[in-house]
Amino acid sequence: MSYSKFLGILLVGLALGSCKRDREFNHYGWTKGADAGFPPAARSQMLTDLLIKHKLAGMHYASVLNLLGEPDQTDSTGLSYKIEIDYGIDIDPVYSKDLLLYMNEDSIITGYKIEEQDLSPDR
Repeated sequence: MSYSKFLGILLVGLALGSCKRDREFNHYGWTKGADAGFPPAARSQMLTDLLIKHKLAGMHYASVLNLLGEPDQTDSTGLSYKIEIDYGIDIDPVYSKDLLLYMNEDSIITGYKIEEQDLSPDR
């Protein structure tokens, strides 16, 4: 095998290996993070599987807590879970991604939304 062919295969392998891969949702990975100031790293990788395999709309608030753990924020209209947050090189966040779950007056989830925000000051 020539050196350039070997190098090409190596670079493709490294590129594919560094891609963010989806993971199967599990409660432990969703709730357990290394740092309390950041969402668990696995959340971003589990989000697609969670939304496809678990019908959140129609679930009762207590069932959502059982599945996802305590939300990062709650109010009378719903709850939210931080998926990703990037602080860049400063203490202020420059990007955030959240899972917002909307709830009716009977504490039933009526829908969800993925909200991404570019919070960089140069915007």
